[in-house]
Amino acid sequence: MSQTFLYLFLTASVLSAMPVCAQSRNAETDAAFSAAGRAMAVADAAQARELAPDEYRSAELALQEADALSARRKNKEAKHKAVLSRLYADLAAAKARYILSKEGVEQKISDNQALRRELLLGGEGLQP
Repeated sequence: MSQTFLYLFLTASVLSAMPVCAQSRNAETDAAFSAAGRAMAVADAAQARELAPDEYRSAELALQEADALSARRKNKEAKHKAVLSRLYADLAAAKARYILSKEGVEQKISDNQALRRELLLGGEGLQP
């Protein structure tokens, strides 16, 4: 009787632990997908689709692959692809911000040069 009880106890313990393990894996995968989605939104806001199209497209493709892997219940691989998608999206956003900053600096340099020319000409182009 004690062996049967021990067997049933161990079986119940293993079966009750299985959903916990599956949930933690799914929670990690869900967290990776959420982070990738947020990174894609940040990249969109930074105009990465237009300014860093290669990196943005890589992020989209990695997220699509992660979705496909998740549908096949390959959570570990899906999580890795979702993380890769987030990294590509972060890179795309950073590149887009860099390009926008660089354009802003170039515009300010151009404005300063125009102002210097006006000042060197003695303010002939300035109106009171």
